[in-house]
Amino acid sequence: MKLLYYNGLKTKGVKDQFKKIEKFLANGDFKSADVKKMSNTNFYRAKLDQTNRLLFQIAEYQGEKYI
Repeated sequence: MKLLYYNGLKTKGVKDQFKKIEKFLANGDFKSADVKKMSNTNFYRAKLDQTNRLLFQIAEYQGEKYI
């Protein structure tokens, strides 16, 4: 999957964890990224550490999936 990023995304303090999760998501490995669907929303969350989560959505455009 291709990843799109929020322009104001700040990863200070969790840069190493973010890079690791980023690789898992790009490869479609949601299990290793500890991804869970958030109830009643179109968002998913990936656990970066005990207190930080990465929120994202999955979209399709011209036959390609993007996170």
